[in-house]
Amino acid sequence: MKITGKMLMTGFAATVAGLVLASCGGDDDKATGGKTTSAAASASDQVRQVTRDFTVALAAGFGGTAEQRKAACQALSSAAKAQIQEVGAKLNTVNCEDTVETIGTLASDDQRAKTKTMEITVQVDGDTATASYPAPRDGAPTTLTLVRAGDGWVINSLPTSADSATANSTTVPAP
Repeated sequence: MKITGKMLMTGFAATVAGLVLASCGGDDDKATGGKTTSAAASASDQVRQVTRDFTVALAAGFGGTAEQRKAACQALSSAAKAQIQEVGAKLNTVNCEDTVETIGTLASDDQRAKTKTMEITVQVDGDTATASYPAPRDGAPTTLTLVRAGDGWVINSLPTSADSATANSTTVPAP
């Protein structure tokens, strides 16, 4: 099966184009890369910031920095890293950072801009949270699941979208 840019953008309809970032950071769910550590920041603010940083890094592609890609990968729990690894295998990438970069090359300038300003709605319930936002590609409702890790948050489940082609899926759809 040939994987097209449109297919990948649909599969990532949530965070701009891609998900699942494998073998980056350690295997520890308490990775620090995506955390906001300010004691003054509320849980909702922390979840919102981790979500924004992750989606911006995913959309950046070659325009992003190695630090952004590394932080995006470190903002993932072991479960989310496994999801990214699945996507990376389909993209023939060798690690999480490469997968993030490849996904970002498929995003348009408009989609990149939307990740920086999209409204993110957060619901926190103890040590779990969801962050919902309109997918930059088509506005489809999109949700990330996060879990508390130490004094911050990590993404525990990559974006899902209500889009009929990708309903609750984080994998690259078939043609």
